[in-house]
Amino acid sequence: MPDDSLMDMTLEYMENPFNQYNILFKDKHTIIQWLQKVALLTSSIQCHRCGTECRMNVRHKSIDGYVWRCSARHEVGIRRHRFFEKSHLHLADIMNFVITYAEGQSL
Repeated sequence: MPDDSLMDMTLEYMENPFNQYNILFKDKHTIIQWLQKVALLTSSIQCHRCGTECRMNVRHKSIDGYVWRCSARHEVGIRRHRFFEKSHLHLADIMNFVITYAEGQSL
């Protein structure tokens, strides 16, 4: 599938190994955007401290390279309240493990 249609892919497309690798070998930002599109990551969040809307900002010290930040500069990880929240692995690695497990393959 060409790169320009990557965001049109749904979870059903992950049955095809070519599509799996097409997503998993992308840069962090593209993976995050796709996970937000399929609702595995939140696409918007309100600050848990001040209640204002947060924006996704670059944060190099974060494993994902991005955090949610409000106008008062409070930060929260982009994995907040999602399946990935407690993990310290890269998002692509987690997705690869989940796909491998779902296919019944040995990890």
